[in-house]
Amino acid sequence: MGSRAVQRSARRAWKEPIELYGDEDVLRERIEQLKAVAPGGSDELLQLADKYISGWRPKDTGRD
Repeated sequence: MGSRAVQRSARRAWKEPIELYGDEDVLRERIEQLKAVAPGGSDELLQLADKYISGWRPKDTGRD
C-alpha cells in the first residue's frame, strides 16, 4: 500500500458575499465593522477575510 497525505487549507466563498453586498468595497467596510465588535473566537475567520481583502486567493488544485 502507498502512503496518502491530506492537506487542508482555509477557504471561504468570496464571490457570493461580494454579490450580496454589491461590491468588494462595501464588503470590506462591513468586515471592518465586524472586527470592531467581534468576540475573540472569530480571529481566524477575520484573519482569513483580511487575506481575501488584500487580494489573496487559494490555489486551484483542480480537484473540485
